[in-house]
Amino acid sequence: GRLLFAGLLPAGTSLAVVAAVQLRLVRSVGNHGRSVLGTFDGPRHLAPLSDGGVMVVDGLNGRLQVLDAEGRAVRAFEGLQAPTGVAIDEPNGVLYVTESTGAHRLTRLRLADGRRCGSTGGLGAGAGEMQDPQAVAIAGDQLLVAEAENHRISVFDMRLRFQRHIGQTLGADGWPAQGSAPGQLDQPSDVACSAGEVYVADTWNHRVCVFTLESGSYLRSFGERGSAPGQFEYPTGIAIGEDGSVLVAERTGKRVQMLSLAGKPLQELHTPCDGWLCGVCAQASRVWLTGSQRHQVHLLTAAS
Repeated sequence: GRLLFAGLLPAGTSLAVVAAVQLRLVRSVGNHGRSVLGTFDGPRHLAPLSDGGVMVVDGLNGRLQVLDAEGRAVRAFEGLQAPTGVAIDEPNGVLYVTESTGAHRLTRLRLADGRRCGSTGGLGAGAGEMQDPQAVAIAGDQLLVAEAENHRISVFDMRLRFQRHIGQTLGADGWPAQGSAPGQLDQPSDVACSAGEVYVADTWNHRVCVFTLESGSYLRSFGERGSAPGQFEYPTGIAIGEDGSVLVAERTGKRVQMLSLAGKPLQELHTPCDGWLCGVCAQASRVWLTGSQRHQVHLLTAAS
């Protein structure tokens, strides 16, 4: 879905400078649990809903949970196999889920009731196969899947037919391999798209890589390992807003950074959340984060 970051900047803040902003924790919801609605076991990525709620991947519980705008769990879609990422196509009443360990596939579900209506993939490195898919994003009439262990982005059409790879590097044995050279990836964790450009959270290279959507050509990257603005500590979540901002969550950095599409730091959003961060999405002045270590979902707003 399209995300709005308007309102995160305090009044009078200029986009020309880095603004250190402390996010205010509104509430943390959930705790460790395996069956009760509103409890989580390793929550992963999440996606916003048009009513102000959010859909959360409850990874080790094998389900998706829908939270309302206040963070209350209202329903769940059960029976998934190690789900990791989710993307929602509300106009067409469907959602897409990446399933990792044991499945290695992309699954389509009906938004109304969670019923399966298609899947593709299977363990492997060939065209249309996957290994440890971590996230999915909708890019117009295409689907982008971040594969951690194949170190690439796989592109499918909305009917789940494979189209091409982005960022793939082949080793001497002909299998996908990680790399740190320009255009190479090392265990990507998330993917987003804006204006024909694909933004990848290149987790183990501590950077964001950018490719063209149409051809998969490498364009640029930004970031390196570190704690300064514009540097990253294991970026795991990425989202792009209508205002042209990139929002990146760092697994061990305990912060969310807002950057321009060119990678210029705009804000450093320190979070009061303990544990590893994973997924991120934003709705106006609110930010949703998942903490996979403490099994919680955090709702935050920009401090005044």
